Amino acid sequence: MRKTLALFSVCFATAVAAAEGLPDGALFIGLKQGVWKPYVLSGGQARPVATVVEPRTATYDAKRGLVAYVGADNHLHEVSVTDGQDRVLLTANRQKAFTQPAYAQDGSQLFVVEMKEGASADTEIVAIANKGADPPRPVTRQPAAQFEPRAARDGYLLYSSVSCVLGCGRIIQEIWRKHLASDEAEQITLTNSIARQPVASADGKWIYFSSNRAGHYHLWRTAGAGMPLEQITHGHVADTSPALDRDGNLYFVRHADQGTRLMRRTLDGRERALAMPADVDDLRNLEINP
Repeated sequence: MRKTLALFSVCFATAVAAAEGLPDGALFIGLKQGVWKPYVLSGGQARPVATVVEPRTATYDAKRGLVAYVGADNHLHEVSVTDGQDRVLLTANRQKAFTQPAYAQDGSQLFVVEMKEGASADTEIVAIANKGADPPRPVTRQPAAQFEPRAARDGYLLYSSVSCVLGCGRIIQEIWRKHLASDEAEQITLTNSIARQPVASADGKWIYFSSNRAGHYHLWRTAGAGMPLEQITHGHVADTSPALDRDGNLYFVRHADQGTRLMRRTLDGRERALAMPADVDDLRNLEINP
């Protein structure tokens, strides 16, 4: 199904907003005047992308100029940022709904979480070809629920897996990694808490994630399975959506009593708040695909 947005000759809205410090190839979902929209970074500017329905989660293929998103209709959409064509790749129904799409680094396939019966208690991660012509292919077949796929280097897929809810008296969610060619999966973290939103550095040395292991959600990192866990942000804040540029600088979203901030942490450990895009009141779903 294809829909062209008549109000826009291209998918970028006419207004752009400065986003000092974010690299090109970044994407976030921003709240402006009570409406959530995906924004992509191009030429140092945050440009809103027009969609046929309000997005819940999104991902960006900067090389091909495509944004895949799951909308309020629970369908998986893909929209071109150049000509505004919006098509449905996967249609939700009573048996399944979708969330948390993520492009492979080379754009060859698109990963997405498929929720059985439309609920998050039983999920799996599936992959579809970039044209969306073939049926989705299962990637994970573990018990319970898997979330937040993120493609990493050398053919790996990072994701989080919920291993316990009612029986433990709390949610336990850990980071896993699967090699897509060998089909071998391994658990990366053992926090006995919630560890989520994994992302790997460009050199493959570190895996970053957000966890409430120390109470508040902070950012952590580890070098791999069985390796020590290092907490890298602190304070009475909630740090989420870690994203890395090619040089290893870390970007994330910080929620504090003063409101939402866009943060940058350099390789030497210095943190600073970046300017929020103009007229954007809140943001989430930060990712960088340079």
